[in-house]
Amino acid sequence: MSETRPQLNPYIIDTTLREGVQAPGVRFGEEESAEIAHALVFLGIDMVECGHPIASDAEARRVRATVAACGAVPVLAHARARCEDIDSVKATGARWVGIFAGVNSISRNSRIRFERPIPEVLSTAVGHAKNIGLKVRFTIEDGSRTPWSELVEGYRAALDAGADRLCFADTVGLLCPWEVEDLIGRLSREFAGHDLEVHFHNDRGMAIANALSAVRAGARWISSSVNGIGERCGIPDTLTLLANLDVLKWRRLRNGHALPHVSKLVQAHSRLVVDRWHPITGTNAFTHVAKLHRRAVASDEQAYAWTVPETIGRLNSTAPEILPSAREQLINHPQVVSATGLQPNRRGPGDRYLMLDNSVVPDARQYCIVRRIPEMDDYGERHIDVHRHCVDSVFLFIGNDPDLKGLTVEVRLGADTFVVESPGSVFIPSGLLHSYRMLAGAGLFINHVQAGDYTSSLLDSAIFRNSPGMPIEPVLNAG
Repeated sequence: MSETRPQLNPYIIDTTLREGVQAPGVRFGEEESAEIAHALVFLGIDMVECGHPIASDAEARRVRATVAACGAVPVLAHARARCEDIDSVKATGARWVGIFAGVNSISRNSRIRFERPIPEVLSTAVGHAKNIGLKVRFTIEDGSRTPWSELVEGYRAALDAGADRLCFADTVGLLCPWEVEDLIGRLSREFAGHDLEVHFHNDRGMAIANALSAVRAGARWISSSVNGIGERCGIPDTLTLLANLDVLKWRRLRNGHALPHVSKLVQAHSRLVVDRWHPITGTNAFTHVAKLHRRAVASDEQAYAWTVPETIGRLNSTAPEILPSAREQLINHPQVVSATGLQPNRRGPGDRYLMLDNSVVPDARQYCIVRRIPEMDDYGERHIDVHRHCVDSVFLFIGNDPDLKGLTVEVRLGADTFVVESPGSVFIPSGLLHSYRMLAGAGLFINHVQAGDYTSSLLDSAIFRNSPGMPIEPVLNAG
């Protein structure tokens, strides 16, 4: 067996902005990437991995925006073992290039085909990167299915050409923790004196356990992403990883109170909602239901908690909302609420009817409000409620005239504005800054949000603002 003494203070390279965009449906733009990078720096991440800049001009711009957002924290961008890929990384201002290549038979037959011997290809690529002033992390893709001799040959060629760090990738999530300890221990001894990074996929649900096992076996760097987003089943969750390293006393947690906020931010921009039972940031993580558990937690908050919840931005809950069992309680009459009765205050004309939220039906997980818009000579010039949600929402506009016509509204979505005639609907993806203002007519405005508590669904990055070393303001302040 390998040594079981862990590397203290392992480094974290967060790859939300590279691996994360390989999750189905995820697309980060420049602003979203910069805001996420800003949050990662606040958490004390050691390196941020972003994109494959040769893929497109838009991807290259996204990497540049991330470099600017990270300030002194180094950014690594991906490149195949080709000089043109490496040059595109250099052009973004990133200081590190992550050169990757598959060397086993599966990779050679189905991924990238090399016309020259692989050691020669790697030597040329790494040497070129070093010659133009980049630091190099070299990854053998699908390392867990690569024969030992081919692993050693590939890594040795990269090191001989000047690679600064090696990375082992369990690309298909094949390994178990005890296999990881054996293999990473063996690699650590074979390449003693060189930093080793690990990148585990979660296809079998073992990514976090494998990452911790790799640290025990000598890995110095861990690759992870916020909420674990990535290709297929994703990779280790950065937030879960940070909390576990802290409780193990292997790495001190910085700004732990911000973990839920960072999770919420990435949920919003990725449109991937974290499972309620997800460790650390899931709604249920510190919610206690059993009567015995609730009584014990009331006496000692750690009676059924593995850590002090406040250190990671959470609170114990012993009064979870429960959907009513009586069917008649699902039918409700709207409550008329004033602008000052809504948090934050909702400006604008007309009466507001709260149709549904957790206060109307416990655990509804939906919010719906209807505003009656009267005919007015002057509706005002300001947009109403400029804000963002961490979940999807929708605007519905219904006029008083026949066929639901008769209402004209201006809607703001990000930096763009649109005139919408009723009847009309506006789908608002999570994370998008939005608002509206009335232009003419009368009718109804309906706002539906995929959250039972409106206030908690609002996305606000104020927690990261004006922090030491923070180079940018959050996107929320843009425009």
